[in-house]
Amino acid sequence: MELDALYELRKLVDTTLDICDTIEKTGLWTLSGKIRMRHMLQVDLYRFCHYLAASDGRITVKESAFINTVIGINTDINEMLSFIKKENIYSTEFESTVPLIIRGAVEAERRIKKLGAADGGETSSLFANCFAAVGKAFVSCDDIDEQEIEDYKIYMTTINNFIKESELDDITRELFD
Repeated sequence: MELDALYELRKLVDTTLDICDTIEKTGLWTLSGKIRMRHMLQVDLYRFCHYLAASDGRITVKESAFINTVIGINTDINEMLSFIKKENIYSTEFESTVPLIIRGAVEAERRIKKLGAADGGETSSLFANCFAAVGKAFVSCDDIDEQEIEDYKIYMTTINNFIKESELDDITRELFD
């Protein structure tokens, strides 16, 4: 990955982290007082990258360096292997579980709408776009493997389907409330 692209990706993550701070300051983060929203974003991206790293059955120095640089959590190959095993990251359970940060973004949108402001799904889309950009870059940070691409698509489908279903739930509530 070229340095300019890496810098732009880090800027996107930093901007998304700043948005986490703004959402939390306005009281829209449902886990306020339990875990910082920015930390939850980092943890969920960290977990996503580990899932992708496990896809091809090998962990590389480039992958650990990517996590260190882009997500801002220091790790190495041994820590990554241990985390993947301990947390059962490479599993159908993991790939079908919506990250807490996405759930929180959707809930923040609902709270914004209740306050009378029009969010229109921009918050959850912003977080989904961050996952998409980080995932695409992570998959290509070393030798691209077809399984990594497939697992990227599976996880992004889980995220995007949750957002779409939440929007439909909101429309249904508005119709019948």
